[in-house]
Amino acid sequence: MARGDLITYITKGVSQGHTVASLREHLVSHGFTATDVDAAIAIYHSPSVSSGKPRKIILFVSFSVALFMIVLFSLLLSEETCDGTSCLAESFMTCTPFQTHMEVLEGLVLDIAILGSVDTGCSVRIAFVENPNPAWIGPSMICVYDTVLPIEEAMQDLTRCDGELAHLYVLGK
Repeated sequence: MARGDLITYITKGVSQGHTVASLREHLVSHGFTATDVDAAIAIYHSPSVSSGKPRKIILFVSFSVALFMIVLFSLLLSEETCDGTSCLAESFMTCTPFQTHMEVLEGLVLDIAILGSVDTGCSVRIAFVENPNPAWIGPSMICVYDTVLPIEEAMQDLTRCDGELAHLYVLGK
């Protein structure tokens, strides 16, 4: 079942009285990956699919999954496909300027730029260039992370971020 079919299945199931949680459990127990099901649920909850506002927890989960996928994809890339001398994870560890667009889920594309060292850590700019919620496209946030942690752990801490996108996460809009 393609992601669009998953979204249709979830939409139809909810309209028939099933909960999103029960549909998720059913899909995962029948062989679909939790990542694909969670992504479909996040898109289902977006304003373009459902009539309500996206739920704050779904947005946080989507962001966490997206960040994890970015790190995973960056680690899997070979040096031949990297831009410059190092990939995202390596650039983060050395805080070397680097920028990339990464599609982390269907319809979710992030622009990530390692800006360089600042007194308190490594400055990283994050923005969506594609998102089911058009209000989230364009606004960015600047995060300052300690490079002692791997990027996938560091990026989970949204308290180290500031900017319009960080405010959208806090408000869950």
